[in-house]
Amino acid sequence: PESYQFIQEHQVSKIVCQVMKKHQNHVDIQRDGCAILSNAAIDQTSQLVSSSCDLEIETIVAALKAHSVDPAVLGTGCLALKNYTSASDEQDLCFSLAAFPEISDLLRYAVDRRLGNANFVSDASVVLRRFAKVAATQRELISRFSRLGVSDT
Repeated sequence: PESYQFIQEHQVSKIVCQVMKKHQNHVDIQRDGCAILSNAAIDQTSQLVSSSCDLEIETIVAALKAHSVDPAVLGTGCLALKNYTSASDEQDLCFSLAAFPEISDLLRYAVDRRLGNANFVSDASVVLRRFAKVAATQRELISRFSRLGVSDT
């Protein structure tokens, strides 16, 4: 609990994201950054998910895209996504994930080619189910708005 509080109070996640963006080509920084963000995502005692996660998800997706065949980055990045997307507020999750439709293709590609270990495959499956649920929710909302005569553009 103290480490989670320290991470939140000192904006460790924001600093890690800045370092990762500055050093996108360094696989070790991306792997370790994803691991830190994964740990920062959830308070292990209360199981609360960090309230601010758009920057973190964006940074994790960038790491996965830049190092899409590196098993270590895939593993830590996917675990971090799983942790950040375990938020109970589905609406927030929709907004966070909507900006990254390419991530499901990237994860499917990695799983199909067995680029990660068993934990990665399990975590990727969880994230892919969450993305599918978000996509279905978005389609339903668009359909409802269409019936009301509201355009999505």
